[in-house]
Amino acid sequence: MPRVCALIPAYNAASTLAPVIDGVKKYVDTVIVVDDGSADETMRVAQEHGADTLRHEVNRGKGEALKLGFERARELGFDAVVTVDADGQHDPEEIPRLIEAYSKDDARAVVLGSRLGQLPEMRRIRQLSNRFGTALISRLAGRRIQDSQTGFRVIPVDVWNRVQVRGSRFDAEAEFLIRVCRLGYPLREVSVTSGAPDGTPTSHYKSVRDTLRIARRIFAAWLRAVVYRPESCRTVRRKERVPED
Repeated sequence: MPRVCALIPAYNAASTLAPVIDGVKKYVDTVIVVDDGSADETMRVAQEHGADTLRHEVNRGKGEALKLGFERARELGFDAVVTVDADGQHDPEEIPRLIEAYSKDDARAVVLGSRLGQLPEMRRIRQLSNRFGTALISRLAGRRIQDSQTGFRVIPVDVWNRVQVRGSRFDAEAEFLIRVCRLGYPLREVSVTSGAPDGTPTSHYKSVRDTLRIARRIFAAWLRAVVYRPESCRTVRRKERVPED
């Protein structure tokens, strides 16, 4: 069986983090919490509940927290990471289903916990943000994705390292999906139920601002792949295949 740990990027999450860690620990041996420059007791709570803790002294963004957490998972010898948001919107009981989908046929597979069935429950502005971001990412990734903005994912450590994400905030997750699809890695989606489908009221995602940032990062990645190379988009997609081990 592959070794899987949990990674929780956390920013000012002291009020919600404890039950998240306790719930996740039932399904993985190690929980890594990256405190991204919190001004509250996030770090203390994580340590008291048995997490392997890392900290940025200043807020650097979710993307940078993920990078630090994946580096720690690599050092500890884990094969894959299940990412979980610190605000409690993800149900830890869904973790075994995500891990099963990851390990079923191909250990390179990236698995997304899709909230597509709960889209009508989101606020109108969040629905529009989710639909716009997902449609744009699907278009540029070259495949249909149901929920590109979910933070509930299983990601192989080796795949994360090979993709080499540049983004530092919420845009990093979108950039990762674009590159995963373009490089030909398997992408699977598992329907999950979220306690708060749009993250209300604890999410740090700002619908308009972060959607625009994601759009800029996606287009920047696309331009790097197409404009700065002489090949056509189709040629680039064919040549950017998964490296053989």
